[in-house]
Amino acid sequence: VGDVVFTAGADSEKMRLRAGGGLTFNGDTAAANALDDYEEGTWTPVVAGTTSGTRTMGSGNAGFYTKIGNVVTLNGTMHVTGTETIAGNVTVTGLPFTSSVVTNGRSAGTWGTNGIFTCATDYRPTIVMEAGTAWFYVIQAKDEATQAYSHTPTVIAGINYGFQLTYRTA
Repeated sequence: VGDVVFTAGADSEKMRLRAGGGLTFNGDTAAANALDDYEEGTWTPVVAGTTSGTRTMGSGNAGFYTKIGNVVTLNGTMHVTGTETIAGNVTVTGLPFTSSVVTNGRSAGTWGTNGIFTCATDYRPTIVMEAGTAWFYVIQAKDEATQAYSHTPTVIAGINYGFQLTYRTA
């Protein structure tokens, strides 16, 4: 059995179900352009250090994702309740998919809090995902041409942190 083609009017193709998998629109027959993957789900974010340690997470901890093709959009809330020591850079682990391995390919997202997030003077919290990982850094970035940053902001227990990140998968 071949492709199934849906038309409207006089031979005007609107949609095609490809025999090899995927869905294309408006006469496009290229396999590379076919919508062949859609997924929604949940995941559990955890604050961890790149060297060691994790923080205890509270009941308000929830992560959600939508994956369309090779693009993942994450969002959620983290409620850090523990004060355990973490060593190394501050990260959020447990992402549902590993990011694409692209030279110098980083993805950035947004980060917010309902309380005090301790950063150095003139810095703001943000998130950055390295290529080829299933976690992202929580960093403090400076608003200057040099874009200086540090991977060691202070994560305070008892605060809710919200985040959103979009990245390409491997």
